[in-house]
This record gives sequence, C-alpha cells and structure tokens, in this order.
Amino acid sequence: MGAAKPNEGRVTVLDSLAFLCELAMLVILAVSGWRIGSGLALQVILAVLFPLVAAGVWTTWMAPGAQRRLANPGRLAAQIALFVIAAIIGIGAGLVPVAVVFVIVSAVVFGLGSRRER
Repeated sequence: MGAAKPNEGRVTVLDSLAFLCELAMLVILAVSGWRIGSGLALQVILAVLFPLVAAGVWTTWMAPGAQRRLANPGRLAAQIALFVIAAIIGIGAGLVPVAVVFVIVSAVVFGLGSRRER
C-alpha cells in the first residue's frame, strides 16, 4: 500500500463544484431530451436516454471509483468532451445561455481539479 495523499478522503469545495457540474450535465441532457422529442413517448425516451448514456460513460471511465478510469490528461479531455456534447445538445434544444455558462464553468472546474491531481 502506498502513502496516503494529504487530502485523501476529504471533500473539497472543488470536489463539490465538480459534482454539481456533473448533476447539471444530467439535468441539461434530460431537459434537452424532453424539448427535442416530438410527442410524449419520444420526449420521455430522450429525457431518460440522454442522461443515462452520459452517466454510463462517466461511471465507466471517469468516476473516481471506476475500474477502467482513464488517466489524465485523457480523462480531462473526455470529461470536457462530454460537457461540450451536453452543451451542444442543450444549445440545439434552445438552452443557449444555460449551456454556454455550463460548459465554461465545467471546463474551469475540471481543469483546476486536473491540475490538483498532478
């Protein structure tokens, strides 16, 4: 077993902001799916499917406890790509200001978090 990191097990403000960005991504994807769908059935399917796919990708390759977690800088690139995709979908659904603010804040938060992990 290696030596413990100084902040291991502690949740920082940056960790909390990152989690809020992840939740915001899921909300943006759900709302976008609802707005993009034509007809109730498609609205429900897309509102569930979009965040489910994003959560699956996140859980598999980016979550702190993922068995196949990507190493940085690849993980940071994948995280930002996922946020950009969510923002593009949000923009397509008419959530322009929300999507733009979301992608900028997320890139800053995860960029700072990535620097901290070096």
